[in-house]
Amino acid sequence: MKAVIDSGSSISKWAICDDDFNIIEEFQLGGINPTSNPGSVSLLSQIPDKFTQTIKEVYYYGSGVSTSESILSIREAVKLNLPEVHSVEIENDLLAACRSLSNGTQSFVVILGTGTNACLFDGKEITDKTTSLGFLFDDYGSGYHLGREIIIRFFNGKMSQQDHNLFISMYGRDRDSIIQPIYNSDSPNSQIAAYTLFLSECSEELRQEVCTYAFRRFVKKRLNPIPNPDGCKVVNCIGSISYHFEKELNQACNEEGYEIGTITQNPIIGLLNYYKTR
Repeated sequence: MKAVIDSGSSISKWAICDDDFNIIEEFQLGGINPTSNPGSVSLLSQIPDKFTQTIKEVYYYGSGVSTSESILSIREAVKLNLPEVHSVEIENDLLAACRSLSNGTQSFVVILGTGTNACLFDGKEITDKTTSLGFLFDDYGSGYHLGREIIIRFFNGKMSQQDHNLFISMYGRDRDSIIQPIYNSDSPNSQIAAYTLFLSECSEELRQEVCTYAFRRFVKKRLNPIPNPDGCKVVNCIGSISYHFEKELNQACNEEGYEIGTITQNPIIGLLNYYKTR
């Protein structure tokens, strides 16, 4: 059997397939990011027992897979927990998005989930991209960015009374009980990103304000700097944030002359199609 994995910082999705990449079963583990949360690699020990002796090939795509050290940590964990594996392909999540979404055509490909990333893909290869520095430095437009803006606006008194009271009812008002667990967390970006749920409950005015600010920053900081000699305008997106905030993201992209193409939450189906036809 083969395992095709799409791992973000908040959740990792596994498709167990036959030799023709047809899905036999799917399951999920916690998020794995060997760069921002090295300890998360240990989650590979939670692979269900019924698969540990039957998986022979692994196709792993993940966030935080950007250095030789991060690739090695994933490879070692795979070999430790899946002893029968004889082939391991490890790539970053941006390439997974490209292979899943492109259908062999040129487009910008964007990840907007807990974190964010962006590139220009010519249908076969990534031709250029902006450097991803992670949530400590950028991650504009991500769940982390949206969640951070919500928390900042609450504590700085930048919400209407109605939204202020709603926040208190959902999360409390005590600064330490909200902020301290984030600082003590192994994955603070994921904890902060969880606050995006507030945008589904708050006023339309606040939702628009936060999303407009974050997505405009994303377009200006992550899309516009990418060299684009052919004048490509199509932006294909993957991730929960692009899916749930499609209207607001589309508005920010349109302001800069881009148009949203395909948006999906999960690249697995597209990846399987890629492997079936390559």
